[in-house]
Amino acid sequence: GGGPCQDLINADLSGRNLEGVDFTGVNMDCANLDRTRLKGAKFVGVSGDGATFRSADALGVDFLEAALVGADFRGADLRNAIFEAAVVESSSFASAKLAGSNFNEAVLSGSDFR
Repeated sequence: GGGPCQDLINADLSGRNLEGVDFTGVNMDCANLDRTRLKGAKFVGVSGDGATFRSADALGVDFLEAALVGADFRGADLRNAIFEAAVVESSSFASAKLAGSNFNEAVLSGSDFR
């Protein structure tokens, strides 16, 4: 979980198995999580502006109240993901799998869902 000194800004975590990891409260601005296995991971309250999740396996991931402005989720499997009260404006969800995802009260302005 997060707390003081929890900083993964610009981290390259691409292609790793991070299934079920709890990133709650961590600063992940501009982190690279492309092609990462994130099934069941928690990103509650995370700052992840500009982070990339391209083609990630993010089934059931919890992004509750996360700040993900300008994030890139192109091609990610986000089925059953929770984006409740998250700020994901200007983000790309092009070609992402979103069935069952929860975007209640999320800020989505400028985001791409093609």
